[in-house]
Amino acid sequence: MDIKELAEHARSFFESKTRPNSEEIFWSMTRRHPSWVRDMLFHIHDDGDIFPDDYKYEYVVDFLDLLSDGVDPEEPQLEPDPYTHDLLKWLGSHSVRIGYVDEAAEDFGHSANGGVVGDIMQGQVREKEEVFNLVVEALKERLEAIEGGVEDEFEGDPKGVKEWRPR
Repeated sequence: MDIKELAEHARSFFESKTRPNSEEIFWSMTRRHPSWVRDMLFHIHDDGDIFPDDYKYEYVVDFLDLLSDGVDPEEPQLEPDPYTHDLLKWLGSHSVRIGYVDEAAEDFGHSANGGVVGDIMQGQVREKEEVFNLVVEALKERLEAIEGGVEDEFEGDPKGVKEWRPR
């Protein structure tokens, strides 16, 4: 069992859904999922201080996909959204995101080439780095638990879901 296989396993507990009366697609955990996946999401959402957030869920799914594809967990090469519209939508989605922008500007200085948009890009990458690192940390902790013989504890509706056992 390695991080790549565990990321693939964790990814299987996420599904895309469409909001009622909308074409907007978002990510959600499946009805039945291991408690460690729920705990990972809870931690990513500042231990419950942030309500479930579409961007954080999207990042988790994206990063699980990247890790499943063999991306090095030490060098993820994360990029901001390329379009100003998407960056402004991200920034306006939650007040906590202003903090990411401020933090990045404080650490790296204001973006010389991109101005305000460059600062927002740096802030978005800062959030992505944080979420990526928390995903990797959760996967490593789960690998240690598996090595220690701790099996998955599942939550939710068991209907139609096969339990998974590490090889």
